[in-house]
Amino acid sequence: MKETFKKLFACLMALIMVMTVTPFTAVTASAAEAKSSNIAETEAKYKKAPSTTFTAKKGMSEVSWLNSSEVTTTEGTTYKQSFAPSSNVLYWPSAYVGTTTNLDGSANRLNFKMFYPSAVLLWDGKTDVYMPIMALAQNTLKSNPLAFDSGRTIFYAAPYDLERLNAATSPAHSTDFYADEWRGVTGSKNENFTLTRYSDGSTFGFAAEVLTSFIFKGEGAGKCYNFGLSMENDAASFLHVDSGITFDSNGYLAKKLYWTTNSYSDPEQFNTSQDNNSWQSSSTIYVVNYEPVADAANEAAEYLKTLVQTDYTPDAINAYYDAVAALYDFDPNTYFDQNDGKSATDVEDIAVRVGKCTTEIKKLVDNYNVAKKNLENSKQYRISFTDVNGDPVADHYYKAGETIIQPKLDSDKFINTDPEGHYTASYKWQPAISATATADVNYVEKAVIPVKTPHEYPANYTHVYQDGKYAHTRKCALSDCGYIDWAYCTFVKDEEKSKDATCTTDEILVKKCSVCGQSYTDNVNNKKKLNHDMQLVKTVAPTCADEGYDLYKCSRCDVTEKRNIVPAISGSHDWQFTKTVAPTCNEKGYDLYTCKKCKSTKKENIQPINPSNHKFIKTNTVPPTCTTGGYDVYTCERCGKTEHRNEVPAIAGGHTYNFTKTVAPTCTEQGYDVYTCSKCGSTEKRNVKPIDSSNHNYTITVSAPTCTEKGYTKHTCSRCGNTYNDNYINASGHSFTNYVLDGNATCTQDGTMTAQCDKCNETNTIPAPGSKLGHDYAQTVTPATCVSGGYTTYVCTRCNDTYVGNYVDAIGHSYNNVVTPPTCTAGGYTTHTCVKGDSTYVDSQTSPLGHSYTATVVAATTTSQGYTVYTCTRCGANYVSDYTPVLPTLTPNENKIAKEYGVDAKTAQEINYIFITNNVSSDTASLTESKMTAKPPKGDGDYKGSNFGLLRAQTTKLKKNSVTVKWNKVKNADGYIVYGAKCGAKSKYKVLKVVSGKTTSYTHKKLKKGTYYKYNIVAFKYVNGVKVTLAASKKIHATTLGGKYGVAKAVKLNKSKVKIKKGKTFKIKASEIKKDKKIKKHRAICYESSNTKIATVNSKGKIKAKKKGKCTIYVYAQNGVYKTVKVTVK
Repeated sequence: MKETFKKLFACLMALIMVMTVTPFTAVTASAAEAKSSNIAETEAKYKKAPSTTFTAKKGMSEVSWLNSSEVTTTEGTTYKQSFAPSSNVLYWPSAYVGTTTNLDGSANRLNFKMFYPSAVLLWDGKTDVYMPIMALAQNTLKSNPLAFDSGRTIFYAAPYDLERLNAATSPAHSTDFYADEWRGVTGSKNENFTLTRYSDGSTFGFAAEVLTSFIFKGEGAGKCYNFGLSMENDAASFLHVDSGITFDSNGYLAKKLYWTTNSYSDPEQFNTSQDNNSWQSSSTIYVVNYEPVADAANEAAEYLKTLVQTDYTPDAINAYYDAVAALYDFDPNTYFDQNDGKSATDVEDIAVRVGKCTTEIKKLVDNYNVAKKNLENSKQYRISFTDVNGDPVADHYYKAGETIIQPKLDSDKFINTDPEGHYTASYKWQPAISATATADVNYVEKAVIPVKTPHEYPANYTHVYQDGKYAHTRKCALSDCGYIDWAYCTFVKDEEKSKDATCTTDEILVKKCSVCGQSYTDNVNNKKKLNHDMQLVKTVAPTCADEGYDLYKCSRCDVTEKRNIVPAISGSHDWQFTKTVAPTCNEKGYDLYTCKKCKSTKKENIQPINPSNHKFIKTNTVPPTCTTGGYDVYTCERCGKTEHRNEVPAIAGGHTYNFTKTVAPTCTEQGYDVYTCSKCGSTEKRNVKPIDSSNHNYTITVSAPTCTEKGYTKHTCSRCGNTYNDNYINASGHSFTNYVLDGNATCTQDGTMTAQCDKCNETNTIPAPGSKLGHDYAQTVTPATCVSGGYTTYVCTRCNDTYVGNYVDAIGHSYNNVVTPPTCTAGGYTTHTCVKGDSTYVDSQTSPLGHSYTATVVAATTTSQGYTVYTCTRCGANYVSDYTPVLPTLTPNENKIAKEYGVDAKTAQEINYIFITNNVSSDTASLTESKMTAKPPKGDGDYKGSNFGLLRAQTTKLKKNSVTVKWNKVKNADGYIVYGAKCGAKSKYKVLKVVSGKTTSYTHKKLKKGTYYKYNIVAFKYVNGVKVTLAASKKIHATTLGGKYGVAKAVKLNKSKVKIKKGKTFKIKASEIKKDKKIKKHRAICYESSNTKIATVNSKGKIKAKKKGKCTIYVYAQNGVYKTVKVTVK
């Protein structure tokens, strides 16, 4: 199919050349394959990127106080809640031990047997921490400091951050601590709260630096801090900091810190063994390291600001986004929902929660690091291909190192032709295509234009004739070209075939095209016969035997004639001897006699040639030498014979040789002495010496030494080619200094390293000890699904060594159903997706709808290609196809055709070619369907361009309601259009029927009886689906039966053959023979000549002879019946 298109396109280009007769170069039209792309599909897979701002989570401690008139739980226990102001405390639970009444209503105080508060501190590694501390101040008797009182008053101490304290909403945290009404039912103050400040006037609490300096600097280890020693009731509260705070091996959980209260007024009496004293109260503080989460999240936030997600694969980007979102969303508070006051095991529960929290932190950070590493290894590149027209062919994302799929180059090699030659364009991608994706590249299809190949034309042209002009065409014989060379003939006189006018004949003027050799005889511009131009040549006197006369000869031809004839002299000759001519070396001798009366001569006594009767002349002189004599050379003027005369002897004494020079022997020639004669100048060689094989003429070539070969000097004789080498220099040897790793080390084995010689291109490869890389494992977490457990796969990024760990259980299915309707390219279906995992199945499939394209045709112009845009009415998808070439400028005749037939330039050119090759006149060509069905010609006459001789239409069978029209076949016609209408000047034609080229009749039915109808037949040929007029009939008229009028059954003539001399006339007498009834005249009998150059005929039937030849005169009636007159012009 492509080959057919290629040839058709080449023919079209050639046809354009024929029509325009101007140089033309076609424009290459690419046929690269249709566009393919995964860009939109890939970019649609990317999730929305997380924010580029990270806000760290902050904790909120909660303390529950047992009270009788607050919120009651399902267990019947009532709690009072208050919240500490610190943003770094995650949790502050309390454990109660004892069974006594916890509330002393009369004293408005909380009574405990034992109280174990604990705290969880969230630390981000950077911000100062504000750690609230709860203190229990014991009521003791001054007289007995060691006595244990059953009532304890709870004091809440916190780092004093005035801004936080002033903003506190909980009564327990306000600076006006003793004014809070929550401490008593009646509003009275608790008996134990008598001071608003410590005795030293400081805020109730401790400096924040106590804990932060320890965490950051390790200061204060092993020290005890007194917070209540000077209180009125002598209660003491101590904060004990453990000997060190170091995070576990994973960097997430710190060792415990302790603080305690006891009854000793002397802090020195306190030691760590009392921390868990069942009669004392102590608190455990856990420190959770939030720094890895904050660092990773802040790092991600900065990285996201410059990240271009399409530089990486969607899977890696989405996994990275998920890992970052998990960091952002992580809230440690969720691990510490309070469960206060329920059991003595609550303290243990805190440790479990802390463990889970820190394990999740480790998991999140590990997952982030894995996602980040996988992202770095998931580079992708955008590879696009653009055809020669600048249109995209393919556009894809490729993973780094992935093999690039190269679109097929334009294989529809386009034939480019012009008058100078042709070529076949080939195509290649620029730049050269890499095997794998390593960078973003747009490859562009380039046409490779070779040197033009000359056309190979056949020996003979094809000749055409149109509108009175001769033209010639010839087609390149190469199968892949098809270019047609076309031009009007340029005629010059054919000197060989033309004959000049003579005195008796007209000039035969043969004109021949100087290009194609086509010829014709021009009987219009030829010269007429010249008649003789007689000139006197000589006067011949009369003799005794012959008459005398004046001889005249035509100056232009050889015709002669005798004028002024004088009779011969009466009587016979009177001969008299005149002279004797002797014979010579090359002529006979004779006696010459002359008549006394008429002076005629005759030869008698003929003598044979005398070979010795020469006529010599001197032609050369040869001087003598020492060995030969000299002489003069004489040559006969008549026969060329030569002889030597005046000979001189050789110079006496022979040669006198003198030494001239010595020529030394060489490696290829002998040596000798040269002697020259002083008398005659001749030379001879003496003392010949043998060839001297050592006498060379050496040239020197120096070859420098290399790393592996010696240097030397080479001597070469310019005469005999003899060579020898000397001056050898030892090879310099390689110098390997700069070794570079070859990059072939593996995780478990050393690689090699290679250096290039500093002096040559030789390389040396040696082992590279210690270059093995070791494994670099990337983690891929396969989450648990509904049906299978989850696990982590560890794959070395270099050698693919793999192991699996961190298994978790399956989670079970729970499906959501999504209905996807069908589209143009994809079928519809219902997707069942498990909300808990990645299980999906599809059912209820329906077929794709398919595209429903509408075509929009953009016609080619003289400056741009034409094309058709196909657009789907459902989905809007579109593509461009059916390219048509840029059109050349049309000739005036082609423009006229394009306008009359309403066709594009390409079709107009093809139609014009049909008109040329079928000798269709421009008037006939203009008879399009629109013109034939428009307003009739003035007076309802014939259309200009119609021709009775080419297309003879006539009516045959006539009935009351029908008329049958028949016509002759027209050469090359594909069909005929039958036009008809009622007779009348204003009655427009309609197309009655379009029939095939094999049909030559048509019956017009359902007519009105006794009514005249008119008809025209047009022969046409299809050109690109357009009906092109080849011939049109004259208009004929006929009536249906049943009326008072009829039609002619024949035409009567006075002559059927006539011979007329050039320039003369003859009158045809013609009449219609009616069939039955009289004929209503719509037109008179008509006349038409088949060749108006031979003879013309007017509307009255008068023939006028124009030039010699034969033609036919058609005489036809209004219903098409006709007779012919054969005309011969003499």
